[in-house]
Amino acid sequence: MVWAGIYHDGKTELVTVPGNLNAQRYCDEILEPVALSFMQQHNVGIFQQDNARPHTARHTRGFLRRNNMQLLPWPARSPDLSPIEHLWDHLGRRVRENHDVDNVRDLERALRVEWARIPLRVIRKLICSMRRRCLAVLACNGSHT
Repeated sequence: MVWAGIYHDGKTELVTVPGNLNAQRYCDEILEPVALSFMQQHNVGIFQQDNARPHTARHTRGFLRRNNMQLLPWPARSPDLSPIEHLWDHLGRRVRENHDVDNVRDLERALRVEWARIPLRVIRKLICSMRRRCLAVLACNGSHT
């Protein structure tokens, strides 16, 4: 599993997560060392995540509250709304097009190389599409767009 964050003017490092991710590991290995410091360094005001169990656990909610991380409310089923999901697709295509992957180490290396190559214009395009996608979901009463 990998984790990363994006905002209009940049992206975090790509974090690889071996094994299963629980709330404790999410806070200790992702939120505190990567997300929180990135948000503070770049003056990013609102944190967005989906409703995966490690994201919504009491431990995580407490961490977010203690660190004053403002969280964007997120509907239960909304893959069309998340720009990072579209970026994961872009990343996967780039890895398949440009790398021969024979094992997990090759995959991790290829993901890091391609993550570093993602141009800022791709991230900005995805983020700027949020308004249009949110309006489309509202027009469909929350159904598939």
